[in-house]
Amino acid sequence: MPIRLRPRWISLLLLPAVGLAQGSGNARADSLFQQAVALGAGSVEEVDRGIELLKQVQRLTPRFAGAYYQHGLLLSRTSQMGLGDLWRRKTAEDRFEDALKLDPDNPYYYLELGRLRLKMPFMRIEADRLFNKALRAAQRRRDGRAFAEIAWELGQIDERRYAAQVDRRLLTGSIVGINIQEAENDWHYVPTMLETNSSPLLGAGELDALKAEQRYRDALAADSTFERAAVSLIGLLYERKRIEEAARAADRLARVQPGSARVRLARGMVLHTLDREEEAAVAFDSALALLPDAERREMTTLAPILPEAQERFNATLDRAALALAERSYWDAADPVALTPVNEARNEYLARVAYADLRFSSEEFQIRGWKTDRGLIWIRYGPPPVRASFAPDVQGFDWAESLGRITSVWFYPETKLRFVFSGAPAMGLARFAGNFRAFADNARILAPVRWDNLDGRMRMDSMPLQIARFRGATPDRVEIDLYAGIPGRRLLDGLDLSPAPVEIGLRTDDGTTRAITRDTVALRRESRETLRQWTRVTGRGDLAFRAEARQPDSGRGARADAVVIAMPYSAGAFALSDVVVARRVRPRGAREQVRGDFDIVPNPGVAFARGDTLALYWESYGATLSPERTATLRIKVSVKVLAIDRPESFSAKILGGFADAVGLSAKGDEQVSISFDRTVTSVDDRIPHWLTLDLGNAPHARYRLGVTVTDLTSNRSATVEREIVLPRPAAATP
Repeated sequence: MPIRLRPRWISLLLLPAVGLAQGSGNARADSLFQQAVALGAGSVEEVDRGIELLKQVQRLTPRFAGAYYQHGLLLSRTSQMGLGDLWRRKTAEDRFEDALKLDPDNPYYYLELGRLRLKMPFMRIEADRLFNKALRAAQRRRDGRAFAEIAWELGQIDERRYAAQVDRRLLTGSIVGINIQEAENDWHYVPTMLETNSSPLLGAGELDALKAEQRYRDALAADSTFERAAVSLIGLLYERKRIEEAARAADRLARVQPGSARVRLARGMVLHTLDREEEAAVAFDSALALLPDAERREMTTLAPILPEAQERFNATLDRAALALAERSYWDAADPVALTPVNEARNEYLARVAYADLRFSSEEFQIRGWKTDRGLIWIRYGPPPVRASFAPDVQGFDWAESLGRITSVWFYPETKLRFVFSGAPAMGLARFAGNFRAFADNARILAPVRWDNLDGRMRMDSMPLQIARFRGATPDRVEIDLYAGIPGRRLLDGLDLSPAPVEIGLRTDDGTTRAITRDTVALRRESRETLRQWTRVTGRGDLAFRAEARQPDSGRGARADAVVIAMPYSAGAFALSDVVVARRVRPRGAREQVRGDFDIVPNPGVAFARGDTLALYWESYGATLSPERTATLRIKVSVKVLAIDRPESFSAKILGGFADAVGLSAKGDEQVSISFDRTVTSVDDRIPHWLTLDLGNAPHARYRLGVTVTDLTSNRSATVEREIVLPRPAAATP
């Protein structure tokens, strides 16, 4: 497969040397030289053609140092690390040496020879020596750009040493290495091994981290526009949990390098960590706007965090349909619609930015979000437990084992764990053993998790009950939503009471989204405040989200629901949903629509022993006599779905229909009440209500069923609703 070199490498690494060479003095050689430089940004085949042109240049002008340097550079940039490509790397080394014979104090030549040494086994110390030689040459030539690039490269060496040692643990007892197969098959293995068979090596890598930081600062002092030093400094400060310092550095460097997408991405990541979400969103969006279209799509694609089937489906969509699908995804993932930004999208982009900062290697054309570690980081966020272990060099293949550090990531809440092998820096670590297949299986159950975001957002659940009614015309549906705002939990930790709480409802029909919001004052002693909304719609699916947020405490609560709206057929006999309430009673003599009733819904449909259970529903399409009366049979049943222990209970009517008859018990698991009623109505909409005494009903989950039969037409309709009598928290063992 052809490999394309990144054009910005060519501009950064080739052109300074071209300027130093100032041409060969031979017009034919200079023309061939420029053609070779242009080909260096192409495929492997084009690079090889460029190398052949450079050989011609060397024959025409044997003392043109730039030609040898460019020849070595093209060979070096298309060679790989390790024991392969020995001939290509050796030839590159010879060409750099040829260039140095002609121009012995050129910092770029030493720099590239040092970079080549990094790809060669056991040559890291030699690379360090060459970089320091290049640094001194850059100082003598007063070349700030060269100094910055070389100082950054030296900082990279120090940071690689730090990355190889941070989170380092020493194995103890008889264990000699990580059992990768056990780590995959048994989640207990990882925490047990870390706790009982290893000990942390405290302070490992600290000195190297400090040296790397100083190198990056030196590079920026020499050239404040040098992007790689900027993002490396921000990334290192962030990695070492010096977030405020990272923010100050990111703010300063973003001003100095306004055209750098990577600096803006890094700044967005830091601001997101500091909960400066609006600023983070601006930083991310401005960074993405600076990227080429193809790179922006690669960086923001949802493919890594979607179920595999959804990923394949999205791949078939055109650009407009894909944009709509992605917008819908982020709308659903947004943890708080009341805030002006989408925190989940910020979190995702912060994860991508981190993977780019920590796992990328421009030297090997590796982008961090495409690496194995980058993929897991993007899906599941920062692992709460990280550990690394020195390579096992006791076997016959000890030379290949050098640098193969074993890294373990563990997510205790989900029991997910991943093991990587390889150098932790330079994006070279890969899944160990069969962990690639393990990651694929984990994706089936959890394509993405936002655990770290949930903890930061301090979101709580909110009870929400939804009931559907016929609208003013049969083709319209009225949807009532009843939410219980948990004032006590939202105001926890605040001295102020009452305190403002933002409340909102988001409605999404798949193509448009509407949000209504307002602010109310709640008291801490208010355990639950009822909030009601009504939406009128036609046929279709509607997604609702009710939210409440206290800005000062940062606490929030939300509830999500999807409702299928089905219009009521004209002339058909049907029932609305049942509203489960704490109280239902008529407001006056008129009892025709639900506005004629004082209804206090119970959003969570949870009751305690001894409570009363009030119900409200409507029937439609009853046959009316000439006197405008309808005769209906009502049956209400309560069935145990899940119970702690067998207990019989009874239900009795308290209000609404005091003259009801036909109370019948159906054993220990079900109670039903049936009665007939004759009602006068102006149309076929008939409201119904009653109250049940739960008495000594056991702590359990129940299914409540309501059946209404039109005794004139013998037509029936049934609706069901679940209710729960939870065991009091204090009584829980």
